[in-house]
This record gives sequence, structure tokens and C-alpha cells, in this order.
Amino acid sequence: MIESLLGIDWRRTGPRELVREQRERIQALETWQKVALAVAIAFVGFYVQPSPPAWAWLVALSGAVGIAAAIMPAKRVIGELVSDDFELLEELKPVSGDRATRKISRDRWAELTVVDHDGKIRDKSYLTEVSRLVDVNESGQAEWQQAYEVDRYFPERNVAIASWLAGASNADLRRYRRAYRKITSELSKEADQSLEEIVDAPEARRRAASVTVNAIIQAAEGVEAPGEHSMADELEDLRQEAEESVDKLLEDRGMDDIEKALAEDIDEEADEPATPESVEISIDGTGANGGDDE
Repeated sequence: MIESLLGIDWRRTGPRELVREQRERIQALETWQKVALAVAIAFVGFYVQPSPPAWAWLVALSGAVGIAAAIMPAKRVIGELVSDDFELLEELKPVSGDRATRKISRDRWAELTVVDHDGKIRDKSYLTEVSRLVDVNESGQAEWQQAYEVDRYFPERNVAIASWLAGASNADLRRYRRAYRKITSELSKEADQSLEEIVDAPEARRRAASVTVNAIIQAAEGVEAPGEHSMADELEDLRQEAEESVDKLLEDRGMDDIEKALAEDIDEEADEPATPESVEISIDGTGANGGDDE
């Protein structure tokens, strides 16, 4: 029914297609026809519909002025970028990643001096060509402008420093890529090793301290202290005090019961008598005592 009345196939035509079709029809009209249509719409809206309040007019006018103020400079910049009278230089800083588009005239482009990172003067063909998005037309198609990538451009001297990979062959690019991957792999291994060392550091310090204390005790054997006991006895007393402090800390935290339970389980398993399941029985004709069966 819709197709017969309006000539529109609703199964294939959506709102976007309808809007695009009507807009194309309006754009195809003559200038006086567009003006007459705008006057008719304004006349109908003013006399047929209720008059909008003053704040609505203010909002509409402010929005129109704001949109115009935003579109006009953008259109001007895009028009200058698309112009064929200039060349574009893409200035890219490798460290910060900042990018700036510089436009130079044909005359300055002809006199441009290109220098690589070794200080050698190169031809302009040494620069790397890139494509820059400058506009998107009404149909949604992107418009690209050819540009040349540089690391730095000095407008007062009209000198451009080429990007550090400019002029590199495909083999050079692959070699740089392999070197980058190798460096990344080595750094990953170093990071994993450093993480393991950080995690194992407390245990390593504890073992080192234990070895050092044992070495001191062995060295102090037989050395008499100023008091009644030997140096080894004094160190042994200190060790016992440290163990008592640890036991007291475990007891305060309620962890001594766990240690006692584990110790009791170990003792019970050690004292448990042998069962028939735990005795290995030979089936080659000998008894459990190793004698022959009668």
C-alpha cells in the first residue's frame, strides 16, 4: 500500500535513503525556487503554528551563529589544504609523537633543502610520501592529500630533516623490525627475571642470614666471653630467645594449634602399625618370612 501510494519500497528504503533523496531533490532546484520554498515554510510556520517563545528564537539564532562560526574556518582550512598550489609536510616528532601539518608554497617547495640525520643533503625524492585525510564529502567519501613526512621543518631556513627511516629499503625495514622484536623479547625476559628476583628476595635474605649466623656460631666455638658462658652459649641463648619470640607470635595469632595438629598427625602416621594392605606379599612360592611352603 505504501509503495502504491508514495512509490517507496519500505523493505529497501530506510530513513537515511529518504532524507538523502529529498535533499538531492532540493539541491537540484533553482535558486529562486529554494528561496520561495524557504519563505513558504517560514510563512506556514509563523501563521499556522503557535508562535514560539523568545528564548526559543534566542536558542535557534545562537545555534545557527555558532554552527556558522565553526564551519566557516573549517571550510577555509580544508580548502587551503586541498588546494593544488601548495605542498604539505607532515612534521612528526618520534619521541613525543606530536604531529603538525605544514603548508608551503610551490616556490618554497622548489627551493626546499632536505637533510638526513647524518647531515647529508638529499633530493626531495628521499622524503617518505604519506596520505593525509583532509575532508569527507557529502556522499561519505574521504578525500586524501599527498604529503611528505619529515622529522623537523625550519621555515626560516626552508630546511627539512627527513624522517630517520626515509629512503630505507624493504630489507632495511624488515631488519629494523627483527631488531625491534629481539630487543622487546630480551626486555621481556629481563623483566620476568627481575620479577622472580623480587618475589624470591625475602627467602634469599633469610637463607643468607641463616648461613651467616651458622658461620658465626662455628667461628665462635671455644671463644670465651667476658661472662661465665662461652660465645657459642651466648649465641645459642640468643637463638632460643628468637625461637621463643616466634612461638609467642604464632600463639598470639592462633597459629600454634595448626603447627601442633600437623606435628600430631605426623607422629600418628609414624606410630601406626603395619596393616595387611601395607605388607608386600610375594607370589613366587615363598612365604612372608622367606621360607618354603610345606
